[in-house]
Amino acid sequence: MFATGFPASSNALDIVGIASCGDWVKDRAANGRNKVAGESWLVGYLSGIAIDSNKNFLRDQDVNLFYLWMDDYCKNNPLSNTAVGGKRLSVELINKMPYWLK
Repeated sequence: MFATGFPASSNALDIVGIASCGDWVKDRAANGRNKVAGESWLVGYLSGIAIDSNKNFLRDQDVNLFYLWMDDYCKNNPLSNTAVGGKRLSVELINKMPYWLK
């Protein structure tokens, strides 16, 4: 996994541990240490977004569905990275929350 910049609003942030989508797909297929590290990174990243947004969009979620979502995202966006995919997943999960929890 490599650290790269990820644009957020008008500022660039460095997010450590970002894997390219190519690495995500390769690591998931290899089923080794990097697979577990990538999955852990994704859950931690989503948790950070949940804390920062003060939205409990992870409540009652199956983390295995996050991995499958990222599998699909990365297969369809091979030049992207897991930070972009994770952010898009968080937006999707927030949008699916009942209005009274938002």
